[in-house]
Amino acid sequence: MAEPGMDILFGFHSVSEALKAGRRRFKTLYLSKSLSGRRKDTLVSLADKAKIPVSAAGNQKLDEFAKGGVHQGIAALATPLPTYREPDLISRIEQRQTPFQALVLDQIEDPRTWVL
Repeated sequence: MAEPGMDILFGFHSVSEALKAGRRRFKTLYLSKSLSGRRKDTLVSLADKAKIPVSAAGNQKLDEFAKGGVHQGIAALATPLPTYREPDLISRIEQRQTPFQALVLDQIEDPRTWVL
């Protein structure tokens, strides 16, 4: 199963957007043995570019990862998103040389991500 400190992402959009963002390190991408078509091709391509191993998984294993959620035949083990405490965040903002926009949210949860 998953390793402590790793997030389990599942579902096509959750996994594909995390792969595109490149802010996490992925250990493994798990795809259902029966998954085929454009979604599978997209995920395999993204994983190949990032040198992430892809493993075939049975629905029982994917069900365990998703803990009752809808996995759509897709799950991944990844490091958590980076988080910053207020002093660190302010320091990072002060060091920036280019303009940017920031949106600060509190207590937002992705129902398709599980932290172990």
